Amino acid sequence: MTIIASTGKPARVSVQNIHIFEVGQAVRFKNVFAMPRMTNTYKVTRKLPPLGNALQYRISAEGEGYERVTTQDDLEIVLEGSTIHNTLIQKTFRT
Repeated sequence: MTIIASTGKPARVSVQNIHIFEVGQAVRFKNVFAMPRMTNTYKVTRKLPPLGNALQYRISAEGEGYERVTTQDDLEIVLEGSTIHNTLIQKTFRT
């Protein structure tokens, strides 16, 4: 992707440095088998600066009195009406 900088010269932007989730979007942790308690749905509350090469988000679950910080590669979008079971079937059988 090329963006024109204020100097009039092209500025390079890496696609890896772009947040893919928006504030207010529903997400969940990808690897629920390693973290069985992390099956909740969370809302993105803030985009955070990268930690090294990893983009970060602040997320919260309804009813929790605190927020969590996690990286983009640990999250996946929650589609309306989807469940963990449906997602596993879709990944396994590529539906």
